[in-house]
Order: sequence, then C-alpha cells, then structure tokens
Amino acid sequence: MLNLTIAMFKYRLLLIFLVFGMLVLPLPVLAEGQPRVDSPRAGDVLQGQVRINGSTDLPGFRAYEVEFTYESAQIDSWFLIYQSDQPVRNNQLAVWDTTTIRDGDYRLRVRVRFESGETAQVVVSGLKVRNYSQVSADQPARQPEEPSAETALAPTATLQPVSEPLPENPLALSREMIRASMLAGAAAAVLILSGFGVLLGLRRLRRRG
Repeated sequence: MLNLTIAMFKYRLLLIFLVFGMLVLPLPVLAEGQPRVDSPRAGDVLQGQVRINGSTDLPGFRAYEVEFTYESAQIDSWFLIYQSDQPVRNNQLAVWDTTTIRDGDYRLRVRVRFESGETAQVVVSGLKVRNYSQVSADQPARQPEEPSAETALAPTATLQPVSEPLPENPLALSREMIRASMLAGAAAAVLILSGFGVLLGLRRLRRRG
C-alpha cells in the first residue's frame, strides 16, 4: 500500500511539471538587439543630401523606418524619411534631403519592426540643420554626400506625420508577463496542495499501521 502511495505521488508531480511546462514555455520571446546609426552623429551640422548609415540586420527582422522630428517637439510625432523591408548591414539606410525643412535642431530615429510584433529603435539627438544660416567655425558642416549607384535609395513621401504613443514604461507589466505570473502561481498552488494531500495520506497510513 505504501509503494502505491509513493507511485501516485510521483505521478502527480510529473503531471504538474508537464502542465506547467506546456503553459509557460510557449510565451513569446522578446526581440533581441538594437539597430545602429553610424552617421550622422549627435551634434553634427547637416547640409543638403545627408546619407544615413548604419545597420538594421537583426534576428527576426521584418522592416525598418527612418524618421525625424524637431528637437524641441513636445508631442511624439515623427516624419517619415524612408522605409524598407530589406535589412541593412553597415551600409546606407536612407538619404535625408535637409533642404526641404527649415534650419534648426532635430532628432533622427531608426526603428526596426520584428516578426514577433516587437520593435527596437535608436535615436540620434542634437542634429543641426544649417542650409540657410551661417555655420560657426567650431561646428564644421557635414558635406552633402551623393549616394552611389549601388546604394542609392528611391525617394519616398516625406513630411508625413506619424503619431506615436509615448514610449513604453520598462517597469510596466505586459499581458504576457501577467499571464505567466498567474500560470506560475496556479501551478505552484496545485503543487503545494498535492504535496499536502500526499503527506496527509502518508500520515493516515502510518496511523492505521
């Protein structure tokens, strides 16, 4: 009788672990890695056609976007420069025609979308567009660059506002995290209750013996 009780206890433990693994393991995995912008860099003075170089070749890549906004913008609205569904590694991401915007300070963003639905981005701040105003001697301008025939990008519609929600709070709990916590708690509760049940059964057997 005692051997049968121990066997049932092992069976219950195995069943609990199997159910726990099936519920928790399928949770989506967050995308890893960040896009990179090699040029321009923060503080650069920009004029004319400016090549934006970097990398978006990340695991699970689906598409990328290159956008800009005003440095002092209070609303998180971005203007599209270029978008593509082809990953780029250490090469040209887009060509930014700065002559179509007024002189001022801007931010540049490269955002990658992944097959999982997650996104990753990098923002370059403090870019100074100076096509129609004087450039100080201590701030040499980045000269316009002509894209080569191999890396030239087709023009796309620009100055299209893209309203974006505020950046996600890294401390906020996602639905997946809440679901995983609830499942883990339920599995732990089942395990504890099963353990108590087995202990009570063993005590009863000892008393009868």
